[in-house]
Amino acid sequence: MLNETPEDVRNVVLIGHNPSVQGLADILAGEAEGDARERMSRRDFPTAAFAVLSFDGSWKAVEPGAGTLLDYWAPSE
Repeated sequence: MLNETPEDVRNVVLIGHNPSVQGLADILAGEAEGDARERMSRRDFPTAAFAVLSFDGSWKAVEPGAGTLLDYWAPSE
């Protein structure tokens, strides 16, 4: 889906269930800022948690490791 996103779209929100959401974030994030990856991998993605990823370039270039995990947040934080 991300690869088919029109180029004029700047932000996308993907909503789903685990284990696929956490797995997708892990696969897409080649790098992470601060302790975001550590916080995300400490536990399963609980209900209402989210990961914020950033990608450079075209949506067509989104592939495993292409993103940067900017932040992770869970309700318990």
